[in-house]
Amino acid sequence: MLKGFTADMLGVIHARSDITVPALIEALDDKEPQVRFESLRALGKFGPAAVAAVPALQQATNDPELGIREVATFSLKQIQLPAP
Repeated sequence: MLKGFTADMLGVIHARSDITVPALIEALDDKEPQVRFESLRALGKFGPAAVAAVPALQQATNDPELGIREVATFSLKQIQLPAP
């Protein structure tokens, strides 16, 4: 529960994406669905600054948990760079 809350707060603060985004990507491998869910949400809040997470988010769209798949899809939409 604490790890999930921490991931959520990192998304709210969304500072130091150079440090935070890799840590959140790593958290996507956590066994607890809540940690994965909050990490995905946090990554989405970084927007284009989290573009390095796109492959991991694409992989999360195949998670066995429906909520994880849904938030991964939503976060991908938040992160994708707009067309020029």
